[in-house]
Amino acid sequence: MKQFDQVVTLLERGNYEGAFLLLGDCVDLALREIEADRRARRNGTLFGLGIALLTGGLGLEDLVLGPLAYKATRFFGGSSMKPEEAGVLLLEALKLRLEMIQQLPEIVIPAESSARILRDLLVVYLIERGSFDRFEELLPSLIAPAEEKNLYRIVQRLELEVGYEKTIDLDVILFACLFLYDLRHWKLYQKLRAGRESLEREFEEILREEDCRATAAGADLENALERHYAAVLELEPPYTPEAVRRNYRRLIKGCHPDRMQQASAAEQKQAEERARELNEAYEYFRARLNF
Repeated sequence: MKQFDQVVTLLERGNYEGAFLLLGDCVDLALREIEADRRARRNGTLFGLGIALLTGGLGLEDLVLGPLAYKATRFFGGSSMKPEEAGVLLLEALKLRLEMIQQLPEIVIPAESSARILRDLLVVYLIERGSFDRFEELLPSLIAPAEEKNLYRIVQRLELEVGYEKTIDLDVILFACLFLYDLRHWKLYQKLRAGRESLEREFEEILREEDCRATAAGADLENALERHYAAVLELEPPYTPEAVRRNYRRLIKGCHPDRMQQASAAEQKQAEERARELNEAYEYFRARLNF
């Protein structure tokens, strides 16, 4: 693929930052192509089912119309590669990105958007654990990881994916990235820290010896999540422990199970989701403000 030819050229010139960023663009492209294919297949199926209703279920949706709608959607959607090509591009780009993070962390991590690195790691977690249904569900968020709502989903999903023997090497890489982005108060970091205290001390020694620019990217990530959790708790700056407690207590009352006894199943589920968000936001600010 021409993308990898360009990566090789940059590496030969010693432009590791440029090569790493270009590989990130390859991941972006591959995910967009995979999502376009997913939408095309869905639209082809829906079109075929609609025709089946009109034709009395003659099977045309399976034989002709569904596949035709899929091809048309792919063509007019501007797809530039086949699904299998997008899959190969995604896997190869992620493999090289991980290798560069492991071998040149002080060079490539500061150069890259923290949201894209966390996105890439989550994709690898999902692939390693065979969570392809979850991958497809998260695809729209993975395509635009820097958006606050998507970043929130990525971080929350990472918290569920870490801590398994099969992905222990990935845990170490994620731990290092969070450290270098100075996101050590995150619940995700604290979960990964258990048993890695000596590694953390090694990282601290490295930072004392080098000026690591990754913390600036980490600050951008932190600000995005802070805005998200502040919106969940309906907070206005400056954020104080008293305001966090007050708003949390006021809002969580509306989600209490006693108030939802007469509610529908959908309303109860919505209340449970709201309570989960409120609890996560409260825990975030509790760690952030140290109360």
